Amino acid sequence: MKCTEACKPRADVAEAVVRILILLRGSNRGYRSEMLDRRSDILTREEPFADLLVERRQHLLYEQSIIATLDTDGAVETLPNLFSQPEDQALAVALIDRIIGEVAAPTAELKAMTGDLCHALNLKTPKEFVENPAKRKTRGARKGREI
Repeated sequence: MKCTEACKPRADVAEAVVRILILLRGSNRGYRSEMLDRRSDILTREEPFADLLVERRQHLLYEQSIIATLDTDGAVETLPNLFSQPEDQALAVALIDRIIGEVAAPTAELKAMTGDLCHALNLKTPKEFVENPAKRKTRGARKGREI
């Protein structure tokens, strides 16, 4: 089944949500079991994931894992390119917020990544995540490169 232009924006939202989850996971090793349960439920039952075939969902996870791992900075910088409409970004942010839930004791790395993501998406960083951010290791970011 080939994706038409009508389904492309929703596929981009799925890519963005998966990429953000992978970036956040890399900065916060203490994923709680309830967060994993919410992630599993949303990634299998809710839009834009509900209509994805298992193979497509697996491909998204694989593809976005490679992007987020090999070029973390590039993955963050190019994230806005995945959204064709402002409402697509709002949907992605709402899904991420529901999956993550409340983080009682965010690590310095999680605070730094949250700040980076909020900056890339022109969002206000939540006050509990504002501090002197930890310096993340740059992993091969190349300015102007499409991911």
